[in-house]
Amino acid sequence: MSAAASIATLFVESQLRPELRGGKPDASSGARQLLDVNIITGFGAEAGAPLITYPMVSKISFTGAIATGRRVAGIAGEVLKGVILELGGKSPLIVFDDANLPRAASAAVFSTFKNAGRICTSCARVLVARPLIDQFSFCALGAVAPERAICAR
Repeated sequence: MSAAASIATLFVESQLRPELRGGKPDASSGARQLLDVNIITGFGAEAGAPLITYPMVSKISFTGAIATGRRVAGIAGEVLKGVILELGGKSPLIVFDDANLPRAASAAVFSTFKNAGRICTSCARVLVARPLIDQFSFCALGAVAPERAICAR
């Protein structure tokens, strides 16, 4: 078997999102296998901590809240595992006075809704130059529901 064929990807599913569907349950581990993807459900103490301390896992990558990232790093540090953390709030999209408003609004809407907002580069807030707020709002509405607004610049 090639090295690429033996690599498995693990996802710890958020307890706050709807259940991921598909695959067949694996009664021995509680994981649901989807080809080479294992999905582990549960809260951090019951799912995340055992995953971090499991001897076959050599590195942890976590995207989420700062407090949880501290716990992940602490547990990984105790067992000397490599950790990649993407923590904290999402960066804002900033719209300056000279912006192309239709393009900026389209980018803001796309970034916000892409992957249902569950991506580390998702736009959580938009900072707009004060004189452009109303026009940008109409452009953003137009990007979401084109039949309800007309945006021009």
